[in-house]
Amino acid sequence: MGDEGGKARGEGFAIQVKTDKRSGITSDPNQYSEDEQYIVKLVGQVTRVSLETVAILRALPELHFGG
Repeated sequence: MGDEGGKARGEGFAIQVKTDKRSGITSDPNQYSEDEQYIVKLVGQVTRVSLETVAILRALPELHFGG
């Protein structure tokens, strides 16, 4: 895990940990889970849902508007 303002290392990519100077609030994606693969799994789930959405949209009949 990275320290404030640093980078935490994941599987081949960096996850940015940021602290807002004004508010002091730290944004750390690693804080949501103890699972080191959390972000990787989350990206995989988002990708799967996106691909399923495309398949559903392609299966819909074409709409014709206008006169």
